[in-house]
Amino acid sequence: MTQSPINTYFAYGTLLGERHMRESYPSAKATGVAFYDQHELGFWRYADAASGGCTIVHNPDGILFGVLYELSREDMARLLEVGGLAAWYEARELDVTRVTGGRTRVVTLRVEGNRGPWVPPVDYAALVTNGAREAALPQEYIAKLDSIVEKARRGA
Repeated sequence: MTQSPINTYFAYGTLLGERHMRESYPSAKATGVAFYDQHELGFWRYADAASGGCTIVHNPDGILFGVLYELSREDMARLLEVGGLAAWYEARELDVTRVTGGRTRVVTLRVEGNRGPWVPPVDYAALVTNGAREAALPQEYIAKLDSIVEKARRGA
């Protein structure tokens, strides 16, 4: 199992919603909302055209909101294995800013390498947008997220 010395995960995609997060990682406890400057949500292929996931994309004008989760060591190790797809993802340590103030060190996952854009299936995209609403992320961010998801869904 992959280990991380950090037990705080920054969820920015399909794991934004606590309900969905806890289905796979029962120890997960939301501890706040944070953002990562100069980045945004993207959808990249990690294998063939049908295989892909959420990723972090550099954008100097972007902002990527996410939910901070504390996890047990066991759940963090399972999460970092990405359901057996760890070869296609990379764990990254980031410093994010809590919306309540202060910076914190977290671990997150992103698609390893850009193999081109990926069109997320409707149910996958809904995990992102519904999770953002469940997490009560800022309305203007949810609107931007909706447009990113819609653009990806159109394959644009």
